[in-house]
Amino acid sequence: MFSCTRSFHALFTAGLLSLLLISNTFAKDGLSPRFERLRVEHGLSSNELNKIIQDKQGFLWFASRNGISRFDGNDFRVFNHDPDNSNSLADNFAYDLIESSSGHFWIGYWGGGVSKFDPKTETFQHFRHNPDNPNTISHNNIWSILEDHKGRIWFATDKGIDRLDEKGEQFTHFVPDPMHIKAITYLLEDHDGAIWASSFGGGLYRIDPVSDKITRFIHDPKDPNSLQSNGAKGIYQGVDGTLWIGDIAGGIDTLSPKTGKIHHVIKGGSPLLGRFKFIP
Repeated sequence: MFSCTRSFHALFTAGLLSLLLISNTFAKDGLSPRFERLRVEHGLSSNELNKIIQDKQGFLWFASRNGISRFDGNDFRVFNHDPDNSNSLADNFAYDLIESSSGHFWIGYWGGGVSKFDPKTETFQHFRHNPDNPNTISHNNIWSILEDHKGRIWFATDKGIDRLDEKGEQFTHFVPDPMHIKAITYLLEDHDGAIWASSFGGGLYRIDPVSDKITRFIHDPKDPNSLQSNGAKGIYQGVDGTLWIGDIAGGIDTLSPKTGKIHHVIKGGSPLLGRFKFIP
């Protein structure tokens, strides 16, 4: 109970501090913050959102349980799955969404694999798992999508990590623990080009940018300096290079990529608090 209360207090304090900082910024500029609520009745595809991004043109994109919405500041345009139209979303449950350096949008679905959307031609290219073809994405449940500094696209799936080459033709599969495959929940590229992946039950993984070697960080009950939990939910890297890892029980650890040293910032203990995730 103590660790749960302390975790909640820390998160509440951090949230309150953020609000105070925002209010202080507006106060210095002589402005008052104004919030506008946008919901389904205003044209949004769903009130349950999984991801929000802003593209290079300034449009806001919303990934939801009922398709993708694009907002131009006045009106919404909704993209949905149409089973009779191959040039539509592959599925309506859009879980993650990014805009790549080439200007294409990559959409990860819960059950529908991945789509690549070209906004100039408004065409979709779909990538789905095919058990008879090893050069397909490893699973149709997509948790996270990342573009690295080389332009390669990475996918966190229920069956490990996939990387699509720059040409969009060849998948490379990374299965950190073949005997105990765990869902990969989040992907991050650190300042040195290494890829970090959090997982449900498998701990934290690092993929070397040169050798593709996988290093695993796990909870060891005999080692107080190991991760608090093997259920990692999100990763964030600070400007000083420190990695911040949030787990499903509400705990937060820091890890130094240079030394591998782990420090417990907030002790976990509440599954409810584990629903929070980092917002880069």
